[in-house]
Amino acid sequence: MVVFRVDCSTGRLMSTNQNAAIPQPTCIRLIAE
Repeated sequence: MVVFRVDCSTGRLMSTNQNAAIPQPTCIRLIAE
């Protein structure tokens, strides 16, 4: 599974493989592959 970090305000997509704390406001999208 790939975790995508999406900034809700900008819609900017960032992929991450780290279990890092994600600052608010953000949207989390889990995409199963």
